[in-house]
Amino acid sequence: MKSKKEKRLDIAVNSFILVGMLVAVVITNLMRLRVGDTRMLVSYIASFGALMGVVNAVLSANGSIWTYIFGIVDVGITAFVAYDNDAWGNYGLHLFFFLPMQFAGFFLWLKRLHSKEDGKGRQRVISRWLPAKGWTFTALSFIVLSTLLFFVLRRVDRTPAIAGLDASIFALNIIGQILMSLAYTDQWFIWIAVDIASVAMWALTSASSASSAYAVVYVAKYFFYTLNAINGLRVWMKLGEAPAKISEGPEKP
Repeated sequence: MKSKKEKRLDIAVNSFILVGMLVAVVITNLMRLRVGDTRMLVSYIASFGALMGVVNAVLSANGSIWTYIFGIVDVGITAFVAYDNDAWGNYGLHLFFFLPMQFAGFFLWLKRLHSKEDGKGRQRVISRWLPAKGWTFTALSFIVLSTLLFFVLRRVDRTPAIAGLDASIFALNIIGQILMSLAYTDQWFIWIAVDIASVAMWALTSASSASSAYAVVYVAKYFFYTLNAINGLRVWMKLGEAPAKISEGPEKP
């Protein structure tokens, strides 16, 4: 059972991430309106998706299976934004990998739920650690995937820098989503790397394309994702300490 100090810390961190993202989205859109941006509809859609993505990430960091419900909305909108911005690596990643993995992850987590003694009977996933051999395979997979993807994306992305970041993010996202679906705590090391690289990619996108009205929103999104990933690592290191009591179904909202 969590101590009162741990509960207060969880509430404070989650609230900061959610409120911070909301404030960033509102400020960004007000600034776009003030300068007479002609693509506000796309910016609004991207902003809503970013908010859903942060909710999804916070739920994931807390081991809640409902992360996958919000994940479906986040993935769909992110795929649209990537397509609109010619970020083909991100587009393919979200539409053809992340979207089906939301459903796969949901059912895989159903088999690894336990009731935490938090006073409310809420269920959290049972976490585990990747063995040393698993990390070796993970590193080799990243090198091979990112190298192959770079040469493919270089033909369609606008600059070598964005193509390189896009390829790295693509590969890390595949690895991170698989580790997440299998409930490995190590996933958070991957997500931290993904989020930092994503901040850089969207910052480059914002600087290189005046038409990317929503790129700033995504810089903010992945900044708060980074904070959430660090918090997720902290929380998941404790989720594996609970008894391995498997639940028969998902947590009730």
